[in-house]
Amino acid sequence: MRWITMAAIGTVLALALQAQAGKEGGGADVLRKPAKERPKPELKTLTLVGRISKVEKQADPGETVALYLLTEASGHQVRLPANRKAKGGTDLDEFLGQEVQVTGEGLEREEQGRRLVLLKKIVSIQKTGVTSGSPGAPATTAPVAPPPPPAPPAQP
Repeated sequence: MRWITMAAIGTVLALALQAQAGKEGGGADVLRKPAKERPKPELKTLTLVGRISKVEKQADPGETVALYLLTEASGHQVRLPANRKAKGGTDLDEFLGQEVQVTGEGLEREEQGRRLVLLKKIVSIQKTGVTSGSPGAPATTAPVAPPPPPAPPAQP
């Protein structure tokens, strides 16, 4: 019976010390395991070619967020960093629906047979080709009809 009382008192005392340490700000560090330090991956210079499109998504009720995507010829889509024109960034709206070459800093890797590209910073954007009628639509070219056959010579 005596050892049960001692165990109960020890448990209460340990909980009181933990609560006191938590109030002083140091308790959370004592109870939590230290996080493993992972090295930050080094950003590489990436050059991507494709067409820029804009997608608006619902963030919160009544609030929409614009996302800019670069669609490569293979169909692979890369999300472009946020459009921060007010902070000296590039106005991506100027390039909507146009074929561009984007140079930037980011990460690229293969995972489970899929190519993953994360562009963190845009360094430059250059127009490379044809624009389309509507933003985000693929370029369309009308087929050229062959010239009509020459008229037969007039018979007397």
